[in-house]
Amino acid sequence: MAAEVETMFSVREIPWHGLGQIIPENLSGTQALIAAGLDWEVALEPIYITPTGVLYGDFTPFPGKSAVVRQTDRHPLGVVGVGAALIGLLWILNHYGFFRG
Repeated sequence: MAAEVETMFSVREIPWHGLGQIIPENLSGTQALIAAGLDWEVALEPIYITPTGVLYGDFTPFPGKSAVVRQTDRHPLGVVGVGAALIGLLWILNHYGFFRG
């Protein structure tokens, strides 16, 4: 089984795939995101298409969809529809009780 991991951390134990940073104890939400390499933001960017079979030429905006892109390297993470709201990872972790004592 492949380890589909870009960055991560593990508490006290090395995971089976041997990847990531090992830390001695639990961390706060902010510390965990930094240790895991997830301390980046995302943005919505427009998606453009070209006519079928054409590699170069006029780009047309793809209506009703946006790409979710990691801001540090512009890596596309997914596609969302109109009205999508972006919520930061730290807000999710803290709001739903992760990393609370």
